[in-house]
Amino acid sequence: MEKFDESGKEMKPNEALKEIKQAIAKHLHKQTGVSVEKHFQYLQYDTAIITIEQAINELETKSKRLEKVEELLDLYRLQQEFKERYNTAVRLLDQQEILDTLREIAEEIYLKEKELEKRNETK
Repeated sequence: MEKFDESGKEMKPNEALKEIKQAIAKHLHKQTGVSVEKHFQYLQYDTAIITIEQAINELETKSKRLEKVEELLDLYRLQQEFKERYNTAVRLLDQQEILDTLREIAEEIYLKEKELEKRNETK
């Protein structure tokens, strides 16, 4: 479920959490009379909110990794498609162009795999 700000722009999870913290601080201010800023500062150290922030960061990291994996899968599909084209190409010139494209795709695959390996190693 996506959250939008007043202008209709999609908000990132951390932005939405900040707005929630501000709303809680305003509510607590009405109840206690203590400034909104003080309540907001206190909420920075609330363990439940810290846990939510950590979960959001973890989800964002996993989402980025998933995007990279999806890009890699798309490259594998494209590679397979060009292999099939190569097998059905009649003209030598067509086969050579397809081979050049396959080399480029293989290089992109190699780079994406290395990038994913680096991300795994840094965890």
